[in-house]
Amino acid sequence: MKAVTVVMLAASVAGTVAYPSYLACSADLVVGGVGMNGPAISSTARTVSFSRDGTPLVCGTDTYVPGEVLTLSISSASNKYLFEVSGGASISGGSCSGRREDSNNLSVTMPSTGTVGAWAGWAEGSSAVVKISALCELDSGTLAPTAPPTTAPTPAPTVAATPSPLPAGFTASPTTNPTAELVPEPNVDGGFASRTAAGNLSILLVCGLSAYFL
Repeated sequence: MKAVTVVMLAASVAGTVAYPSYLACSADLVVGGVGMNGPAISSTARTVSFSRDGTPLVCGTDTYVPGEVLTLSISSASNKYLFEVSGGASISGGSCSGRREDSNNLSVTMPSTGTVGAWAGWAEGSSAVVKISALCELDSGTLAPTAPPTTAPTPAPTVAATPSPLPAGFTASPTTNPTAELVPEPNVDGGFASRTAAGNLSILLVCGLSAYFL
């Protein structure tokens, strides 16, 4: 029992571990770092990446917005693994002053400026060599400015057209058919009878025809 304890302490002091998640904060998670099964080696079998609101960012091309929180992920979360960030980025709930964490889909707060780096180390068993992923870097930048919202112009109120005044003697309402004017005319009794102008015309015609034939 004592021998096992001595071996474990010696491994801890020397910084040699089987799994990267057991690595002391003072030990470097880099290619060539000392591990119980030999120096750590580089590997492309797994990759790390940042994403913004579910959209992956391209390492070395895309930029971060100062102060924003991005998600850091590894392509395969099997076995033991350990993330590390640099450049002033901080892992929420991370160890080693926010530089390291051994769980996936991490929330990472970006610094105000500079280049941020992220990578991971993993081992596929207690006797396996620790492998180190490629470095993913993002430079600081800014989002495209958001155009202010545009307000649709308020349509001018429509004013009902005012009808032009009609000349004297005209009315806007339809006029009724003219009625025959009553013309008073003496009758045989010495009084006046009301006849229409049309009736007078008829009497004149009859009288004229009678005189012609007499």
